[in-house]
Amino acid sequence: MKKELYEKIKGSLPENLKKDIEKYGLESFEFEILDSAQSQEELDRKQAEYINKYNSLEPLGYNLPEDIYKKKEIMIESKKKYISTWRNKWITSQASTIDDFISTFEALAKQFRQWKEWGIKLHDDGAVGDDYATFITDDMDVAIKAGFTFYSGDDRETEYLTTLTGEEIKVPKEKLLRQEESKN
Repeated sequence: MKKELYEKIKGSLPENLKKDIEKYGLESFEFEILDSAQSQEELDRKQAEYINKYNSLEPLGYNLPEDIYKKKEIMIESKKKYISTWRNKWITSQASTIDDFISTFEALAKQFRQWKEWGIKLHDDGAVGDDYATFITDDMDVAIKAGFTFYSGDDRETEYLTTLTGEEIKVPKEKLLRQEESKN
């Protein structure tokens, strides 16, 4: 099993690690899955956290300094919190029967369960009122998938996300395209 795992991952291993495996033999190394991720962004963030946690930069480990610099940039970006304020004031304004109410609320329950599965949380800093609630995630891909994006002003070509600090972040077109492809 170790040999099979090594064959699968050796293309992504640092050269210094590959050389030591050749020198000391595969049996001298342990391979363990520490975590998993739902997106490349989450994977990069977690890898940077583990590099820091285990102090695995060269010469103490096999991660190269340039790896951590790339990951730190990703970590800084991924620490942003993306928010969406959901308003319920007019949610049933088109309902004409009790079945309309039921359908509307069942659809909302399904949507909120999906958001919960994706890791979206209700913002815990008093961002809930009579007719609104603010939801939050630190994963840009999840924010896009959940529909947190919006257009700003007259520009209908560019989509944005709002951060917890109120900053409007332009969503990279390639992320939007990836989301569209994953829907199909």
